[in-house]
Amino acid sequence: VYRGTTGTVETFSQKTPPLGAFTKYTHNAQSFRLEKGDTVLLFSDGLPELFDARGEMLGYRAVKECFEKSVAAGSSPDEIIAFLREAGDKWRLEIPQHDDITFVVIKITG
Repeated sequence: VYRGTTGTVETFSQKTPPLGAFTKYTHNAQSFRLEKGDTVLLFSDGLPELFDARGEMLGYRAVKECFEKSVAAGSSPDEIIAFLREAGDKWRLEIPQHDDITFVVIKITG
């Protein structure tokens, strides 16, 4: 969650099996308050787990920094997603993508 009032990113994570993988698994709920100017990024592990030619992963810290830069620039949800996808493409270059990459971006405007 990018906090518009402070210009910082707060992270929340779930260490659970993939959604839909198990029909009888109970996921832990997390709640937090959103304010006008906040932007929420939900994403799968596909982006941070992209490999480069050296076999190194992009990582969650890099994703957080890219998200923070794109929101601070006043980007729309579509522009934020494009920025993140471009960062992943630059990281992996010609290395094939082996996992899905899924994003949901929500901007709180009112």
